[in-house]
Amino acid sequence: MDTTDAAIDFDDKGVCDHCRTFETQIRPNRHTDARGRAELDKLVAKIKAAGAVKDFDCIIGVSGD
Repeated sequence: MDTTDAAIDFDDKGVCDHCRTFETQIRPNRHTDARGRAELDKLVAKIKAAGAVKDFDCIIGVSGD
């Protein structure tokens, strides 16, 4: 990340707040095994059910890690 994000904050080691948040909040709860796949499948089913009664639905991918 760089300073094109006006709200970004870097610590004394040069690590940005987005990276610190990922390491403390996302990575510990991210599962890349069968457990993670089951969680994803459950979320997809929930999104599809909620979208079934609407004219439009979508999933927006966000890159990272």
